[in-house]
Amino acid sequence: MTYFRWKKHYGGLLPDKLRRLKAIDDKNSRLKKIDADLTLVREMLQDVTRGQLRSLRALGNW
Repeated sequence: MTYFRWKKHYGGLLPDKLRRLKAIDDKNSRLKKIDADLTLVREMLQDVTRGQLRSLRALGNW
């Protein structure tokens, strides 16, 4: 980030507000990573259950 963009974004904030904003940004990043991980797990589980249904249908048990 260039100095001018940084100043425009953070220029009027006091140090305690900057710390709070940084903490919020960090938490937001962690939550986005957790969301991405859970989305991947959900998709994997859906693929597995679809595969099991296909297997059961092929065996004639469904």
